Amino acid sequence: MDPEQLIPCPYDKNHQIRASSFLYHLVKCRENNKKRAKELATCPYNARHRVPKRELQLHISACTDNRASELFSEPVGNFFCQKTLCFTDLHEHLMGKGSLGFDTHCNLENLSLVL
Repeated sequence: MDPEQLIPCPYDKNHQIRASSFLYHLVKCRENNKKRAKELATCPYNARHRVPKRELQLHISACTDNRASELFSEPVGNFFCQKTLCFTDLHEHLMGKGSLGFDTHCNLENLSLVL
């Protein structure tokens, strides 16, 4: 994706954001548009994709970033560690506002961020 390409913000359609700063903008705009944020869900395959919650399953089935076979590492005990983290989940965790979407027994060295 061209870093200068303009992408519409899912929280405020008046915002046109360059691809290079889109994820940062999503985090900030989500905080400023809490009502709209409650209506949207984040795609598990690409943190840039925000869709209405009622459309999430349809989006997941058609998402071009859906690489289900690559999402899980080797089994660790009786569970699998998820390899990808949503950027906003990580940001909220680091800010002390939320928890990460993986089992706490996962080894962080095996994880990679999708940015």
